Amino acid sequence: MFCSPLHFLTSGGGSKAWRGRGADEDKDLGLQFYYDGQGFAAVSVAPSFFHIDFYDISGNILHTLHLSKKN
Repeated sequence: MFCSPLHFLTSGGGSKAWRGRGADEDKDLGLQFYYDGQGFAAVSVAPSFFHIDFYDISGNILHTLHLSKKN
């Protein structure tokens, strides 16, 4: 697998949720996380890190991403 220092984050697609995508399709596209539902994200950014938690509409954490800057 190719690892790039560049990361893409896409959130919010007009709230069209529950289209019936399966988790197996995520791997085919190379996605680390995909959620076919509504929710929100909390982001923390500092000079040395980027942290984001993805939540469902009930406030349960679905996925966490933490990236640290290498010196």
